[in-house]
Amino acid sequence: MQNKSLAQTVQYIYCLDFTKLIQKTMCTIQDGGYNWDLQTATIAENRYKKWLYLAAKYGAENLEIDGLQDLFWHQHILDTQNYHIDCNNIFGYFLHHNPFPEKAIEPKIYWKDIL
Repeated sequence: MQNKSLAQTVQYIYCLDFTKLIQKTMCTIQDGGYNWDLQTATIAENRYKKWLYLAAKYGAENLEIDGLQDLFWHQHILDTQNYHIDCNNIFGYFLHHNPFPEKAIEPKIYWKDIL
């Protein structure tokens, strides 16, 4: 995490406007989406934001990511300019996606931090 307080990072994460990403996930697969309904897209967004918080606090390389979070992350990555800005603001560096982590800890051990 960069030289921000954890509270500032949390504020940044929860203020992220993923409206366009939600709309994209609701598109058909042929149009680059997942054909999700609004409820699924909103759940994925909320879970992804929780994962971002845990990754900022404990390090992304230490966490597993579940399927919904990962698919939402893919949409965020495709929004390259905003993803770059968001990574710098959250982590202080560009967070690369590693689809094959060698060792990771399930986020549920950290869920006490967000419940």
